[in-house]
Amino acid sequence: MAAKEGRQAMKKEKLKKISSPYQLFKVADRHGEESGEPDHTVGDLQQLLDVAWNTMTPSQRDLFLCSTAVREVVVGAVGEKEADKILPTY
Repeated sequence: MAAKEGRQAMKKEKLKKISSPYQLFKVADRHGEESGEPDHTVGDLQQLLDVAWNTMTPSQRDLFLCSTAVREVVVGAVGEKEADKILPTY
């Protein structure tokens, strides 16, 4: 029932051209809701990140990996010392 309501709400919303990562997240989230399987959100985001990664140059990848946002996630997962070992530094 929730998936049907989600589709109806989506039809009522005016869709805008995607111009931010947040909008991609919302689309992936809607896909999960519509399919009735919330795991689709994570899978879709993994696929989108993989596409983005593969379109970056090695130096762009390093800049991304050196960002504060990435560092915070990695430190939260493996700790400061391990993050220092596995993330590039500038």
